[in-house]
Formats: sequence, structure tokens, C-alpha cells
Amino acid sequence: MNLHPYQLTILEKMMYNPKLKFSNLQIKGLTSKHFNYHLKKLVENDLLEKSRYGYVLTKFGKDYVSKLDESNMQQEIQPKVSVALYITRIVAGKREYLVTRRLKQPYYGKVGGVSGKVKFGERFQEAAERELLEETGLTGKFTQAHIHHKLAHSPENKSHYNQDNIFIIFQVTNTKGHLITHTPEQENFWISETDLRKRDDLFNTLLEFIGYAQKADGKFTEGVIMEKGY
Repeated sequence: MNLHPYQLTILEKMMYNPKLKFSNLQIKGLTSKHFNYHLKKLVENDLLEKSRYGYVLTKFGKDYVSKLDESNMQQEIQPKVSVALYITRIVAGKREYLVTRRLKQPYYGKVGGVSGKVKFGERFQEAAERELLEETGLTGKFTQAHIHHKLAHSPENKSHYNQDNIFIIFQVTNTKGHLITHTPEQENFWISETDLRKRDDLFNTLLEFIGYAQKADGKFTEGVIMEKGY
């Protein structure tokens, strides 16, 4: 949501007060008509509401201002929280992994584990179960294995992160169902551990994350990497 600077000024006043009257919110040098226009816009966008005692932030408004950087009144970019699933099966005594090749940007063509964002109000395992079913058509047994905070920059700009992601890593076994092999967004396929390690199109963290899934130590790690192909 892009707000006018005057509207941000009004919200800044509301951040530090439970309620304010029209006269207390007035911006110096702004006509009442002009000011009233911006005040109405905040009400229309469900950021403010008028009560008998003055203007107050709505629930949406409180959530909105909680995400603002007070130094510049701009919304702060938050790390993304995702589940990362490392799905295995044993065929003829050898371990195979279910991996996915991305068919969309960013990282078009990269091969990694099944992953997806955790929705607001969703438990981690609920997100893992949903993503597995949506992306592959399978169900399975889940073990929450590890948490990893990944910061990634491109080869061209080491001082700027293009990814800030907290991964909840799950080990998935005993899969059942009919595998979805292709969607507009990805290609899913089983591959032996030996053949997987020979590929040159893997995400930099794939083998590291597989190690975390295998250990299932429940620990937390974080790291900064250079990720090509963004």
C-alpha cells in the first residue's frame, strides 16, 4: 500500500496515541479541506476509524504501523519464513530424493527440495503437509529436523541481499500417492543420491540442507552465501 506522505504523518501521530481528535491530527500549513481528504483516505483504507471520542487505529491499522520503520515511516521488509522438505525413499536398497526443478523466476532452472512459504496463522507442520500435497500430490511422515536462516547475495553485489529466508527443514519419509511430475511452476522427479551429487544445477544450499534433514538435530544455524542464477 502506497500512502501519501501526509497520510504517513497522520499515522505517525496515531502510533503514539490511543485516540486523537480531528484538531489534534491537523497538519500545520495544510488547509482543512486538503487535510480532510487525506484523513478520509485513511478511513477508506481501513487504517483509521472515527469513534465518538476521536479517531483510532483499526486492527488493520495497528498491524500496518507495527511494520513501519519509525525513522522513515516506510514498511520494513521482513525475512520470509518457509518450509523446506527433503523427501526420501529407498529403492533396491539405495536412497532416492524427490527434488524439483524451478520453471519460474527467480532461480529459473535451479534444482532443490520442495519448499513453500508459511501462511499467516499456519503451524509449521501444517504448512509442510500442505506444500507437499499441493506441489507433489503426495502425503508422508514428517520430522521437523532443523531451522536455518539463509542470507544470499548475487555475485555482482555482495553488499545487497536478494534473499533473506528462514527455513524450517523437514525430513519426509513413507510417501504415498501419485506423484505430480509437472506443473507450470516446476518439474518433480526422483533421483539417486549419487546422481544428485553429480549435478551442476543445484541450489548452493541443497546438499547442506539434506545434511540437516538427515541429522534431524533440531538445531538452528545461519549462513551467508553467494547464490548464482537469481
